[in-house]
Amino acid sequence: MKYHAKAEQDGRFWLVHVPEIDQYTQARNLREVEPVARDLVAVMREVAPDSFNLEVSVELPAETRARWERSKQLHAEAAALQARAAEEAQQAAQALAASGLTLREIGLALGVSFQRAGQLAKPPATKKTVPSKRAQSERRHKAGSKKISA
Repeated sequence: MKYHAKAEQDGRFWLVHVPEIDQYTQARNLREVEPVARDLVAVMREVAPDSFNLEVSVELPAETRARWERSKQLHAEAAALQARAAEEAQQAAQALAASGLTLREIGLALGVSFQRAGQLAKPPATKKTVPSKRAQSERRHKAGSKKISA
């Protein structure tokens, strides 16, 4: 059977509720939540502590949870903006390369090293498709079976 332990901070301690058995216990810190919840279930159900699954969740205060969710959203937005900025930098370097500038000139113009300019100016890699082993084998077989007339 699967049990759930919900931990909520209560002053210096953590109040731990296991709804499946409608019982509470407490832990001194978050590291203790899982072991004390497991012991509680084991004692109340008279089973071995390792004979069941236990899922632990931490209940955060509403303001803290909202801040954490906003933080995750901002990180995702930042990652998307960083990807767009990288694309723009590549397009700028590629435009300068297409106009005939050397990598050193591109680097000076954009304020980056010539090595970085080379990375930016390099056209996007085209995806090469590698034939499957079966297709390679079939090609070799066809090539070997052709008759050579003299």
